[in-house]
Amino acid sequence: MNQSMEGNKLINRFIALTGCIFLSLSISACSTSEHTESEKVQNRQQQNIDSTTEQKQNNEKEWEIVSRGYRIQGTLNEVQVQNNKLNRITIKAIKNMPIPNNPVDYDFVGQTLQIDFQNTNLESTTLEKFKIGTDLVLVIEQADKNGEVVWTSNPDYIYFVTDNGYEDLQGNKVTEHELKPNNE
Repeated sequence: MNQSMEGNKLINRFIALTGCIFLSLSISACSTSEHTESEKVQNRQQQNIDSTTEQKQNNEKEWEIVSRGYRIQGTLNEVQVQNNKLNRITIKAIKNMPIPNNPVDYDFVGQTLQIDFQNTNLESTTLEKFKIGTDLVLVIEQADKNGEVVWTSNPDYIYFVTDNGYEDLQGNKVTEHELKPNNE
């Protein structure tokens, strides 16, 4: 009978030990499963971030210029600035100013034009010069903006009209002959 009780104790210990091992494996498997699920969620979130970043970079790709440039003088009707970036201006053209050696000319006088800018970081003191009613001279050209054709301008070709001529965005005085591009 003692042997029988000893045998039962061994069997019970074996069952208890087997149960503990099984329980440990189950906990470990659950932990691994939760850890794996957590990693999957983190990977999906990173992929979403990467995808959003890639979409923004694609949306911010360089616009393709699709027309010749035209120089005009106009009066500012609207200015849109965001985060020290000049986004858009609206001007009413008051004078055509042909670019030398440009075989194409077009009459913009009287037209109201919306001009979009891409990645135009300007000093706040320069942005303050873009006031409604200010006259300026600029070269405009059409660009493909992600499938939409818009008027755009290069800030290097923008000049404020002064009493004595013109002033570039850095405040330098220039004559009409010095306006860029001068194609000479």
